[in-house]
Amino acid sequence: MTPMLFLRALAPLMALPDVRFNVVKRIDGWLQHVKLQRLAMQLLILVGLNYGNASDSPQEKSILARLLQMRMLKNKNVTSVFTVALREMLMRKDDCNMRTTIQLLLENEFGHVMSRHPHNVSILISLFGFDRLRAAEVSA
Repeated sequence: MTPMLFLRALAPLMALPDVRFNVVKRIDGWLQHVKLQRLAMQLLILVGLNYGNASDSPQEKSILARLLQMRMLKNKNVTSVFTVALREMLMRKDDCNMRTTIQLLLENEFGHVMSRHPHNVSILISLFGFDRLRAAEVSA
């Protein structure tokens, strides 16, 4: 099975948490591959649409943590798709996903210098762009 067919076959399975978890572990590599980038961006959107709550399971929280540590955010196309996926994950009624996202970003930013992610601040800025009041309430 070719990688393109494999990524196409994953799309209908994105409602399953185990599939989302395994896709997020490998999505950075797929986004770097030119021929797979479009399909990987579609999977990224599907991860955002099918994401549950970070409080539901540790697996959902680790999916969010892995997404926040993506290295392929230098590409403008990937960044815009990532922003849309993140917005879908955070625009739920409860504040659990927003709270967990801010907590993970701040832990990474104030943690060890070598493990710090270069896009923490830009993601935090975009969080406040989504919903200023809710992000301020959650981070306080």
